[in-house]
Formats: sequence, structure tokens, C-alpha cells
Amino acid sequence: MELSGCETLSYMSCRLRDTLIHELCHAATWLIDSELKAGHGPLWNKWAKRALMVYPELGEISRCHDMAIHFKYSYKCTKCGYSVQRHSKSIDVTKKCCGYCRGTFELILNKKNKDGVVVSTPARKGTTNEFALYVKEHYASLKDGTRTHAQVMKILGERFAKSKET
Repeated sequence: MELSGCETLSYMSCRLRDTLIHELCHAATWLIDSELKAGHGPLWNKWAKRALMVYPELGEISRCHDMAIHFKYSYKCTKCGYSVQRHSKSIDVTKKCCGYCRGTFELILNKKNKDGVVVSTPARKGTTNEFALYVKEHYASLKDGTRTHAQVMKILGERFAKSKET
């Protein structure tokens, strides 16, 4: 099934509307009820029901969405296989462990191929390369406030290249 541009726009506007009304129910619990940690409990439900009374055409205001979300990163437990999805590399795998079995996490990269299919591959466990170490060692001495980051990196690149020639 394919959606035309109009149908896609209509679908997206409905999703946006549903998301906004959901978030407005949260805002009401915070601003009117002065309850910052209400979550999706009775206060949130109260505001969802009130919104439906005023705008019955909205239909059900749900606590969860059914949108397929593409997460760039996954952290998979190497012991039990439990997986956590994130939009950023927010978990330090050297410090955090699986909450179920205490196993270690492996970082998985989720990339879409040219056909839009998500391909998941374990992240490289590369060691810091020579240039990165060179930058780490010499960056501060060149970044004195008179040069931009780009200028410092250009100088470091040139110096590193010269050091490799000898």
C-alpha cells in the first residue's frame, strides 16, 4: 500500500495532534495540579477524559503510541539478549550492566540501507588511532583562544603528517 502526499500529510497531522493532546495532559498535571511526577496515572487520565469531553472527535487519547521509531543505537546484553534502544550513545558500557542478569552491554549500530531497511551491526571496538592520540596530546597547546577549532585541527593534521614522514 502506498500513501499519496496528501494522505501522508493527513496521517502525520493526526499523529501530531494526538501527540500534542497527550503532552498537554501532562502539562495540565504539572501546571494546574502542581504534580510533577504524575506520569500516566489518575491525574493524567483526568485531563485526558476532560479533553475528550470538550473534543469528542479526538477519539481515544492513549498513553502509548504505536509509531515505529528508528533508533540509531541499541545496547544488547551479551548474556541474556535484553536490548535497550537510544537515539544517542548515552550508555557507558564500561560502567553500566544489564538490569536483568548483570551482563555486559554491546553497542549495536542501526543504519537504514538504500532501501530503507534497518541493518543492525555491532559497533567497531577499535582502539584510539595514532592521530587521535596526537590530537589529544597537542590540542591544548595550540588552542589558546586566538585560533578556531578548524585552524587548530588543520595545524595538527599538517604537523602529524610531517612527523610521519621522518
